[in-house]
Order: sequence, then C-alpha cells, then structure tokens
Amino acid sequence: MREEPSRENDKVGITRRGLLKGAAAVGVVGGGATALGWGVEKAIERNVLRNMNDFERYIYDRKKRMQLNKLSSLSVQNRESIIDNEIAIVDDFLRSPEGRRILESGTDEEIWKVITMMPPILRDHIRGTKYDVPMHEWPSVRISKGSGKALETHGVTDLSDLQTYGNGFYTGPRELVTNWHVLRSYLPLFQRADISLIGYMNGLDVVHVEVPESSISKDIQRKVVSIQKNGDSLNGRMVTIAGIDPDETADKDGTKLYPSVAIKITPRLAEFFTPRQREDFEVFAESTRRLQRNSYIFLLPPGENESKNGLTRPSMGMSGSPVINSGLLVGIFRASINGRLVNRKLGLHTNIGFFHGAEEIQKSKKLGMTYKVPNP
Repeated sequence: MREEPSRENDKVGITRRGLLKGAAAVGVVGGGATALGWGVEKAIERNVLRNMNDFERYIYDRKKRMQLNKLSSLSVQNRESIIDNEIAIVDDFLRSPEGRRILESGTDEEIWKVITMMPPILRDHIRGTKYDVPMHEWPSVRISKGSGKALETHGVTDLSDLQTYGNGFYTGPRELVTNWHVLRSYLPLFQRADISLIGYMNGLDVVHVEVPESSISKDIQRKVVSIQKNGDSLNGRMVTIAGIDPDETADKDGTKLYPSVAIKITPRLAEFFTPRQREDFEVFAESTRRLQRNSYIFLLPPGENESKNGLTRPSMGMSGSPVINSGLLVGIFRASINGRLVNRKLGLHTNIGFFHGAEEIQKSKKLGMTYKVPNP
C-alpha cells in the first residue's frame, strides 16, 4: 500500500524515497536481528524516525501497528482486534476537542492528517470477521438496461455480460434505491427535470424506484435491507460498502467490499474537497459542495480510483451500493476521487469515497425523489 506522503517539493523532513529506504533498512535488520543485534536495529529505526516530520511519523507508526503486510494471514480474532483498535483510535480523536477543531476549521495539512488516520483496510483483512458480508446475505443488485426493457436488476448469481450502469438495493419487495446519476441514464430528458431539480437544490444523489415485477430477474435473491432508524452519527464508525462489479479488482464471484471508517463531512471539509472556483464555474462548484455537505468520506482500497486506460476506474461500477453497519443500511455510495487531485502540493496517493447517510436516503423520499418504472 502506498500511504506515505509523496511531495513534489519536500523541503521539510525527508523525501518519500528516503522514507522508504529507511523503512526498508529497518525491515532488513529486523529479518537478521541475530546477526546484527537488536541494538543496531533500534539505532537505525531511531535515525529514520528522527528525520521524519510529525506527519510522516504518524503514518510510519500507524503502518507498524496495523501490520498491513501480515494482517490477512492472522487469525480472525487477531484481525478483528487490530481493526477494532484502529477504529477506536480514530473515533477517540474525532470526538476530542482537537479532532473537532480540525474538522471544523483545520488547515489543509491538518485535514490530510485526519484522513490518513483512517486505517487502510482491505477485503482480505475482514474475511470471516464480523465486518464481512456473507453471500447469502448479499444486499446489492446490479442495474442494467435490458433488451426492450427500461430497467432490469440482477443478483450475485447473474454475472452475464450486461449493459450495466451501477448498483442498487431493495428496501421493499419492489422498491429499489440507487443513485440518481445511475437511474438518470435510462430516462428521457423530459422525465428527468423534476427529480434533477430536487436533487440539485437539496444536494442529494438518491432516488427511490418502484420496479414492476416483470423487470426483476426470476433468479434474483431479493435481499431487503432495513434502514437504520436512529440519527446517530457514523463519525469514527466502521462501515462496509457491498457491491457487484465484475472487474479486475473484484472477487471471482464479481462482488466487492469496501471496509473503512466513516467521517462526516463538515462545511470546512466540503470547502476542502471543492475549493472556490472562478466565478463562471462557481455555480457548478456550489452544487458539488451541497452534495459533499450531505455526505461522509471513507478510504477506498488502493487503486480503486486509479485508471489504467484513462477512461474507467474500478470504483465506477460501484455507484449505488449499500453502506452497511452491523447488518443495517446506513448509507449509499455515490462517488470517489483521487487524493492527488485534491491538494497537488501534498499529492497524497489516497483514494477517497463518498456516501450519503441513512438520513439522506429517507429525506430524498420525503422530498419526492421517486420514479415509477413503467411496465415493459
């Protein structure tokens, strides 16, 4: 994983190349401690740490705690313990006066420091743990445009080559929820206006779809998910995004899980991710900030927002996937960005995702963001 800061002009602290060389030296000594002695290993490590600034030191220490190169090989109990410990560290900091200050008025570098506090967790790390999602409980479906039909939904058993636009999930026998930007692709222009206006004015990218029975595949496992009723903040809590997206980063069954810690976006964070634009572009930036203010952020697995062909990214098919916490629906995945594009000076190799919470899902329905699919 590439979590170290990569800076174009690093005049403070050591360079990323130097950090990696130092860390490698510590690793080599660790492997041959009997030959060189424990004291030599500690001396080299102290020298590496002495040349790091606070930002680099935190990342180094966190990597050492997480044992990311070994985590997937540990027992289920040990993995859960390590992940729980990391979540507790983030949660405690976010609730502290300093954590709240940074989220509400921190500098760019302080905000990045908080984002890099979020532990980078992979699917292999959570397999078999309480954070995993078993196949028989899989909550998401793929949404496609079928032959002669306006919309079709497909479960995890149907991995045929589809004209797929994204994911969704059922909150009732025939009530599908997805992103508005996913469903909008199906609709004629005159049918988009009302829902688009509501979404634009309220910063919402959610739509509730009444699906006719004939549009639901017969073999689909229609798992109905329950929305978390209380308004408790997900700040510092572990969430799992479950989707179906058969590409190079998915499991063999075409499924994906994004496990991460969630952070609620404050007005300061919304400004950080969407800075003020030239006046002629500001109207579009303000629309994005509305969406951001109604969202949480989380870390995507490394590479999920990296394009190999300059056109598509692995995370693109995951739009509309449900966000799960303790078996309950707590949000809907809507977008992702590459951290290097957020702050070019720091240039961190961090893939970041955004999701609406349960309150936004419920609010969108109350505001009338509902579409009834006609019978084919």
